[in-house]
Amino acid sequence: MIDPRLRELGPSASADELEAAFFRSVVYVPLRGLNKRGAGPRDFVTRSVAKVPHVRVFLDEAQLRSTARVGSWFERMTGREFLTLAPPGQGIELTIGDRVSRAAAGTVDDVRASAAERIRQSRTRFTSPVPRGLSPMEFRDFQDSIFAMLAVFTSTFRAAHPTAEQASIVLRFAGTAAQGRVTFVDQEGVARVEPVADDALASAARLRTGTAADSVGAWFSLYSEFDPRQSGGTFVYPRFNWDHEPHWAPEIPAVHYADELRQHPRDLRFVPDWLLLRSEEATR
Repeated sequence: MIDPRLRELGPSASADELEAAFFRSVVYVPLRGLNKRGAGPRDFVTRSVAKVPHVRVFLDEAQLRSTARVGSWFERMTGREFLTLAPPGQGIELTIGDRVSRAAAGTVDDVRASAAERIRQSRTRFTSPVPRGLSPMEFRDFQDSIFAMLAVFTSTFRAAHPTAEQASIVLRFAGTAAQGRVTFVDQEGVARVEPVADDALASAARLRTGTAADSVGAWFSLYSEFDPRQSGGTFVYPRFNWDHEPHWAPEIPAVHYADELRQHPRDLRFVPDWLLLRSEEATR
Protein backbone atom coordinates (compact mmCIF):
# COMPACT_ATOMS: atom_id res chain seq x y z
CA MET A 1 0.00 0.00 0.00
CA ILE A 2 1.88 3.04 -1.30
CA ASP A 3 0.23 6.42 -1.76
CA PRO A 4 1.22 7.48 -5.34
CA ARG A 5 2.06 10.96 -4.07
CA LEU A 6 4.88 9.47 -2.02
CA ARG A 7 6.78 8.56 -5.20
CA GLU A 8 6.55 12.18 -6.34
CA LEU A 9 8.19 13.76 -3.29
CA GLY A 10 10.96 16.21 -3.99
CA PRO A 11 14.40 16.25 -2.32
CA SER A 12 12.91 17.88 0.79
CA ALA A 13 9.59 16.70 2.26
CA SER A 14 7.34 19.06 4.19
CA ALA A 15 5.11 18.27 7.16
CA ASP A 16 2.03 18.59 4.92
CA GLU A 17 3.47 16.12 2.41
CA LEU A 18 4.25 13.62 5.16
CA GLU A 19 0.69 13.84 6.49
CA ALA A 20 -0.83 13.58 3.00
CA ALA A 21 1.21 10.69 1.58
CA PHE A 22 3.62 9.15 4.09
CA PHE A 23 1.01 8.55 6.81
CA ARG A 24 -1.06 6.22 4.61
CA SER A 25 1.76 4.23 3.02
CA VAL A 26 3.49 1.02 4.12
CA VAL A 27 7.27 1.43 4.28
CA TYR A 28 10.34 -0.67 5.13
CA VAL A 29 12.66 0.44 7.93
CA PRO A 30 16.01 -1.40 8.33
CA LEU A 31 17.23 -2.37 11.81
CA ARG A 32 20.69 -2.78 13.27
CA GLY A 33 22.11 -4.25 16.45
CA LEU A 34 20.39 -7.61 15.99
CA ASN A 35 21.99 -11.03 16.29
CA LYS A 36 21.83 -13.74 13.64
CA ARG A 37 18.36 -14.74 14.78
CA GLY A 38 17.02 -11.21 14.64
CA ALA A 39 16.90 -10.70 18.40
CA GLY A 40 18.14 -7.58 20.10
CA PRO A 41 17.27 -3.89 20.53
CA ARG A 42 15.15 -2.15 17.92
CA ASP A 43 17.59 0.42 16.56
CA PHE A 44 16.82 1.99 13.21
CA VAL A 45 19.61 2.31 10.65
CA THR A 46 20.59 5.95 10.24
CA ARG A 47 22.75 8.09 7.96
CA SER A 48 24.30 11.37 9.04
CA VAL A 49 23.15 14.35 6.97
CA ALA A 50 24.76 17.67 7.96
CA LYS A 51 25.72 15.96 11.25
CA VAL A 52 22.09 15.09 11.99
CA PRO A 53 21.08 11.38 12.02
CA HIS A 54 18.37 10.50 9.49
CA VAL A 55 16.54 7.19 9.75
CA ARG A 56 16.71 5.29 6.47
CA VAL A 57 13.32 4.28 5.06
CA PHE A 58 12.59 2.36 1.84
CA LEU A 59 9.51 1.96 -0.33
CA ASP A 60 10.73 -1.31 -1.84
CA GLU A 61 11.86 -4.38 0.12
CA ALA A 62 14.09 -5.68 -2.67
CA GLN A 63 15.95 -2.37 -2.85
CA LEU A 64 16.46 -2.39 0.92
CA ARG A 65 17.90 -5.91 0.80
CA SER A 66 20.28 -5.00 -2.04
CA THR A 67 21.55 -1.79 -0.44
CA ALA A 68 25.07 -2.04 1.01
CA ARG A 69 25.59 -1.50 4.74
CA VAL A 70 21.87 -1.75 5.47
CA GLY A 71 21.51 -5.46 6.16
CA SER A 72 18.58 -7.82 5.82
CA TRP A 73 16.69 -7.12 9.07
CA PHE A 74 13.84 -4.68 8.81
CA GLU A 75 10.32 -3.88 9.96
CA ARG A 76 7.38 -3.16 7.70
CA MET A 77 4.88 -0.63 9.03
CA THR A 78 2.68 2.28 8.04
CA GLY A 79 4.33 5.66 7.74
CA ARG A 80 2.29 7.10 10.57
CA GLU A 81 3.17 4.14 12.79
CA PHE A 82 6.87 4.65 12.05
CA LEU A 83 6.64 8.36 12.88
CA THR A 84 5.43 7.50 16.39
CA LEU A 85 8.55 5.32 16.84
CA ALA A 86 11.18 7.55 15.20
CA PRO A 87 13.59 8.92 17.84
CA PRO A 88 13.22 12.65 18.61
CA GLY A 89 15.81 14.85 16.95
CA GLN A 90 16.27 12.56 13.95
CA GLY A 91 15.20 13.16 10.37
CA ILE A 92 14.08 10.71 7.68
CA GLU A 93 15.85 9.71 4.47
CA LEU A 94 13.33 8.02 2.18
CA THR A 95 14.78 6.01 -0.71
CA ILE A 96 12.51 6.16 -3.76
CA GLY A 97 14.10 4.16 -6.56
CA ASP A 98 17.26 5.99 -7.67
CA ARG A 99 16.65 9.13 -5.60
CA VAL A 100 16.03 10.17 -2.02
CA SER A 101 13.68 12.55 -0.25
CA ARG A 102 14.56 13.86 3.20
CA ALA A 103 12.47 15.27 6.03
CA ALA A 104 14.32 17.35 8.58
CA ALA A 105 14.34 16.38 12.25
CA GLY A 106 12.14 19.36 13.09
CA THR A 107 9.60 18.30 10.47
CA VAL A 108 9.45 14.77 11.86
CA ASP A 109 9.02 16.12 15.38
CA ASP A 110 6.22 18.40 14.15
CA VAL A 111 4.12 15.54 12.72
CA ARG A 112 4.79 12.91 15.42
CA ALA A 113 1.85 13.99 17.58
CA SER A 114 -0.43 14.17 14.54
CA ALA A 115 0.55 10.62 13.52
CA ALA A 116 -0.24 9.31 16.99
CA GLU A 117 -3.60 11.10 16.99
CA ARG A 118 -4.55 9.69 13.57
CA ILE A 119 -3.84 6.18 14.83
CA ARG A 120 -5.85 6.80 17.99
CA GLN A 121 -8.81 8.05 15.92
CA SER A 122 -8.69 5.03 13.61
CA ARG A 123 -8.65 2.61 16.53
CA THR A 124 -11.54 4.49 18.17
CA ARG A 125 -13.63 4.26 14.99
CA PHE A 126 -12.95 0.56 14.50
CA THR A 127 -15.94 -1.66 15.17
CA SER A 128 -15.05 -5.23 16.02
CA PRO A 129 -16.68 -7.68 13.58
CA VAL A 130 -19.36 -10.02 14.84
CA PRO A 131 -17.78 -13.31 16.00
CA ARG A 132 -18.59 -16.28 13.79
CA GLY A 133 -17.78 -19.09 16.19
CA LEU A 134 -14.57 -19.97 14.33
CA SER A 135 -12.38 -22.46 16.13
CA PRO A 136 -8.98 -23.64 14.84
CA MET A 137 -8.32 -27.32 14.19
CA GLU A 138 -6.43 -29.47 16.68
CA PHE A 139 -2.63 -29.34 16.45
CA ARG A 140 -2.33 -32.89 15.09
CA ASP A 141 -4.87 -32.14 12.38
CA PHE A 142 -3.04 -28.88 11.67
CA GLN A 143 0.24 -30.73 11.13
CA ASP A 144 -1.42 -33.36 8.95
CA SER A 145 -3.08 -30.63 6.86
CA ILE A 146 0.22 -28.82 6.34
CA PHE A 147 1.99 -31.95 5.12
CA ALA A 148 -0.97 -32.78 2.86
CA MET A 149 -0.78 -29.26 1.41
CA LEU A 150 2.99 -29.53 0.86
CA ALA A 151 2.45 -32.84 -0.91
CA VAL A 152 0.03 -31.11 -3.29
CA PHE A 153 2.54 -28.27 -3.82
CA THR A 154 5.26 -30.79 -4.66
CA SER A 155 3.21 -33.05 -6.94
CA THR A 156 1.74 -30.20 -8.99
CA PHE A 157 5.12 -28.47 -9.31
CA ARG A 158 6.97 -31.68 -10.22
CA ALA A 159 4.34 -32.55 -12.83
CA ALA A 160 4.99 -29.24 -14.59
CA HIS A 161 8.76 -28.99 -13.97
CA PRO A 162 10.26 -32.44 -13.28
CA THR A 163 13.92 -31.32 -13.45
CA ALA A 164 13.79 -28.00 -11.55
CA GLU A 165 15.99 -27.93 -8.43
CA GLN A 166 15.38 -24.43 -7.08
CA ALA A 167 11.91 -23.07 -6.38
CA SER A 168 9.82 -21.12 -3.90
CA ILE A 169 6.10 -20.57 -3.57
CA VAL A 170 4.14 -17.60 -2.20
CA LEU A 171 0.38 -17.64 -1.63
CA ARG A 172 -1.74 -14.62 -0.65
CA PHE A 173 -5.31 -14.40 0.63
CA ALA A 174 -7.72 -11.65 1.71
CA GLY A 175 -11.50 -11.96 1.69
CA THR A 176 -12.37 -13.62 -1.63
CA ALA A 177 -9.06 -12.67 -3.24
CA ALA A 178 -6.40 -15.34 -3.69
CA GLN A 179 -3.12 -15.36 -5.58
CA GLY A 180 -0.22 -17.77 -5.83
CA ARG A 181 3.16 -17.51 -7.54
CA VAL A 182 5.91 -20.09 -7.88
CA THR A 183 9.42 -18.90 -8.75
CA PHE A 184 11.87 -21.47 -10.11
CA VAL A 185 15.10 -21.83 -12.06
CA ASP A 186 14.74 -23.73 -15.35
CA GLN A 187 17.29 -26.00 -17.07
CA GLU A 188 18.95 -23.00 -18.72
CA GLY A 189 19.47 -21.34 -15.34
CA VAL A 190 16.81 -18.69 -16.00
CA ALA A 191 14.54 -17.66 -13.12
CA ARG A 192 10.86 -17.86 -14.06
CA VAL A 193 7.62 -16.97 -12.29
CA GLU A 194 4.32 -18.76 -12.89
CA PRO A 195 0.88 -18.93 -11.22
CA VAL A 196 0.53 -21.89 -8.89
CA ALA A 197 -1.76 -24.76 -9.86
CA ASP A 198 -5.40 -24.46 -8.83
CA ASP A 199 -5.11 -27.60 -6.69
CA ALA A 200 -2.25 -26.04 -4.70
CA LEU A 201 -4.18 -22.82 -4.13
CA ALA A 202 -7.30 -24.74 -3.04
CA SER A 203 -5.27 -26.88 -0.63
CA ALA A 204 -3.83 -23.78 1.03
CA ALA A 205 -7.27 -22.17 1.23
CA ARG A 206 -8.60 -25.22 3.11
CA LEU A 207 -5.72 -25.03 5.56
CA ARG A 208 -6.32 -21.30 6.07
CA THR A 209 -9.99 -21.88 6.85
CA GLY A 210 -9.08 -24.61 9.31
CA THR A 211 -6.56 -22.43 11.18
CA ALA A 212 -8.75 -19.31 11.45
CA ALA A 213 -10.16 -18.35 14.84
CA ASP A 214 -12.44 -15.65 16.17
CA SER A 215 -10.56 -12.65 17.61
CA VAL A 216 -7.22 -13.44 15.89
CA GLY A 217 -8.42 -13.96 12.31
CA ALA A 218 -6.55 -15.91 9.63
CA TRP A 219 -3.09 -15.71 8.10
CA PHE A 220 -2.67 -13.55 4.98
CA SER A 221 0.15 -15.33 3.16
CA LEU A 222 2.60 -18.21 3.31
CA TYR A 223 6.04 -18.90 1.87
CA SER A 224 7.75 -22.23 1.24
CA GLU A 225 10.96 -23.26 -0.51
CA PHE A 226 11.62 -26.41 -2.54
CA ASP A 227 14.34 -28.62 -1.06
CA PRO A 228 15.69 -31.17 -3.60
CA ARG A 229 17.59 -33.04 -0.84
CA GLN A 230 14.50 -34.31 0.97
CA SER A 231 12.80 -37.46 -0.38
CA GLY A 232 13.68 -36.65 -3.94
CA GLY A 233 12.52 -33.08 -3.59
CA THR A 234 9.72 -31.47 -1.62
CA PHE A 235 8.47 -28.10 -0.45
CA VAL A 236 9.42 -27.56 3.19
CA TYR A 237 7.43 -26.40 6.21
CA PRO A 238 5.99 -22.97 5.34
CA ARG A 239 6.28 -19.61 7.05
CA PHE A 240 2.92 -17.96 7.74
CA ASN A 241 2.26 -14.23 7.78
CA TRP A 242 -0.56 -13.15 10.11
CA ASP A 243 0.26 -9.46 10.47
CA HIS A 244 1.71 -7.84 7.35
CA GLU A 245 0.02 -6.69 4.16
CA PRO A 246 0.82 -9.14 1.33
CA HIS A 247 2.49 -7.94 -1.87
CA TRP A 248 -0.30 -8.23 -4.42
CA ALA A 249 0.48 -7.88 -8.11
CA PRO A 250 -1.68 -6.28 -9.23
CA GLU A 251 -2.99 -4.56 -6.10
CA ILE A 252 -6.41 -5.71 -4.90
CA PRO A 253 -9.30 -3.37 -3.98
CA ALA A 254 -9.57 -2.48 -0.30
CA VAL A 255 -13.03 -4.07 -0.11
CA HIS A 256 -11.33 -7.49 0.09
CA TYR A 257 -9.86 -6.51 3.45
CA ALA A 258 -13.25 -5.40 4.75
CA ASP A 259 -14.57 -8.80 3.61
CA GLU A 260 -11.62 -10.47 5.33
CA LEU A 261 -12.53 -8.93 8.67
CA ARG A 262 -16.12 -10.11 8.30
CA GLN A 263 -15.08 -13.63 7.32
CA HIS A 264 -12.29 -13.95 9.90
CA PRO A 265 -13.05 -11.46 12.71
CA ARG A 266 -10.20 -9.90 14.67
CA ASP A 267 -10.21 -8.09 17.99
CA LEU A 268 -8.74 -4.60 17.77
CA ARG A 269 -5.51 -5.71 19.46
CA PHE A 270 -4.90 -8.09 16.52
CA VAL A 271 -5.60 -5.49 13.82
CA PRO A 272 -2.34 -3.93 12.53
CA ASP A 273 -2.36 -0.29 11.49
CA TRP A 274 -2.23 -1.03 7.75
CA LEU A 275 -5.37 -3.17 8.04
CA LEU A 276 -7.15 -0.31 9.82
CA LEU A 277 -6.26 1.99 6.93
CA ARG A 278 -7.36 -0.51 4.31
CA SER A 279 -10.69 -1.21 6.01
CA GLU A 280 -11.34 2.55 6.31
CA GLU A 281 -10.53 2.95 2.62
CA ALA A 282 -13.16 0.34 1.76
CA THR A 283 -15.90 2.35 3.45
CA ARG A 284 -15.20 5.62 1.64
